[in-house]
Amino acid sequence: MIGEKFRVAIAAGSTKTVGAGIEMFRLGGNAFDAAAAAILASFVAEAGLTSAAGGGFLLAPGEAKYFV
Repeated sequence: MIGEKFRVAIAAGSTKTVGAGIEMFRLGGNAFDAAAAAILASFVAEAGLTSAAGGGFLLAPGEAKYFV
């Protein structure tokens, strides 16, 4: 992916959080890698708004194997 043109969209409350997600794409990661990087960065960059123990959700395409 390095050197190729691609389009991504990352929405966050901090430019550092967005930067972590973009950097993951630049390193060849996929959308889930970028989301994980942005989430971890948000724990530091947006500490007042997010935390590792906070709530949230992630929608992933595919067949559901588990129901909660």
